[in-house]
Amino acid sequence: MNSMATANLALTYSQSKQPIVGVPFFLVHRRGRINLIRLKEKLQGRFTEEEIPIPEETTGKTEEEIYIPDIFKEQEKILLKSSIDETVLTLSSLFGKATVDRPVQLDYRDKKILVIGTTQIYFAILYDNKTKRHYLVVFGSRANSREMHTTLNSFLGDLGIVSVPSKLEPERIDEVRRELNGNLLDTTLGNFPSQTITKKRIWGRGYQNEPAYLRDAEIGSIRQHMFEFKAGNLPYSVVTLSEDGLTRFYTSLTYKDFEWFLRERIFQRLRQIKKPEVPMVAYTTLDDLFESETSES
Repeated sequence: MNSMATANLALTYSQSKQPIVGVPFFLVHRRGRINLIRLKEKLQGRFTEEEIPIPEETTGKTEEEIYIPDIFKEQEKILLKSSIDETVLTLSSLFGKATVDRPVQLDYRDKKILVIGTTQIYFAILYDNKTKRHYLVVFGSRANSREMHTTLNSFLGDLGIVSVPSKLEPERIDEVRRELNGNLLDTTLGNFPSQTITKKRIWGRGYQNEPAYLRDAEIGSIRQHMFEFKAGNLPYSVVTLSEDGLTRFYTSLTYKDFEWFLRERIFQRLRQIKKPEVPMVAYTTLDDLFESETSES
């Protein structure tokens, strides 16, 4: 990667402000601490291709048939490509940009057209000193996070690392809101002890002390909170916290500020929801990737 691309990605991380959504995953490996400098070298430029079958009938003349433009076929094959395009080391993380292909079927009048859509996804890999854990944060929608989680696992698995989903328990979601003295704007409650009501959604402003809300929150469980708050270096902010750890800022901030918020409020409250099998690799070839817990990355 040339120095100009590195500089642009560094500016995107530290200065570009926008509404941001991210989903955190735990990174699990067999020993020590990941050296982010070495990880950057091993991930930079990684590339995969996945072949998907071409439907037998592709003329597009009937509703049942699918038309595939030639640009998406290579030697009578459809290839989905994924790549790590750029990475940059910040003072606290490895920040990167990837592209992921996915098939998209479109309806055009009486035809069905199969095209390949490409999505640009940002991500960060970091170590948190408070929890002594490594994390992968995928920026974007839940759909993007699932795509990138799978793609990065295919790369990380070769290095003896695997990413696994996290969970933010209902009491932890509300704990963050109370710690920040946030005013509730939108809450989803679930797990009601009722055969006819399974979920409730409450809208308003500052209803966290309303008896009706407190009663529902007591008998149900919090699935998602949206609230407004002011804390630390962040401006007045509106954020949504969800049970899968998804954190969505509706007000503009930088990726650097988003990472700060996760470190200060979220990571210590996350729970790893399963114990994965870490891929066995020849560690003699990866000695420079892992270091002792007391080392600095």
